[in-house]
Amino acid sequence: GTGTNACYLEDIKNIETLNPEDFPGQEHMVINTEWGAFGDNGELNFIKTKWDENVDEMSVNPGKQIYEKMISGMYMGELIRQVLVDLMKDDLIFVGADREQLLERGSFFTRYSSEIESDPVGEYTRCRQALEELGMDPDEVSDDDCSALRYVCEAVSRRASMMASAGITALLKKMDYKDVVIAIDGSLFRFHPISKM
Repeated sequence: GTGTNACYLEDIKNIETLNPEDFPGQEHMVINTEWGAFGDNGELNFIKTKWDENVDEMSVNPGKQIYEKMISGMYMGELIRQVLVDLMKDDLIFVGADREQLLERGSFFTRYSSEIESDPVGEYTRCRQALEELGMDPDEVSDDDCSALRYVCEAVSRRASMMASAGITALLKKMDYKDVVIAIDGSLFRFHPISKM
């Protein structure tokens, strides 16, 4: 996965940094919002978790691209891993299994979340395959562990989708058009089962 960004169509007369006379016959301009940086000034502190803060602190750009770190595929796997590490510290998940690889930063790929959430509810075939890639013996992982892992993946991905939806909604309200086409691309959107809803 990669980061996130969004653009929208703005009336040139509303763009204060431009002189509308420099664009004769043109009424609109595409604005690149760089929305991944939303939250860099504390706007999202009220919903940031300790796991968001850990991901941010360990990133190549601490304190920057906060919204991106909360919703994009580039960071989702690590967010999930951070939650799992806390659950493992309290022996609430994967007790008796080899958890060593899961303790390594970056070891839980976002694609694992897509695979785990693609399993039919109550079935854990893809979940066990992902855990096997993480060095765990699938026979040492209980169905309860798999169910808990799925729940964590769903919680993180659902929050990301709701936050992304809120951002899109804000842009739609700003534009205030009756008919709009939204173009979305990216591996998280294409492959994660939540985008199929």
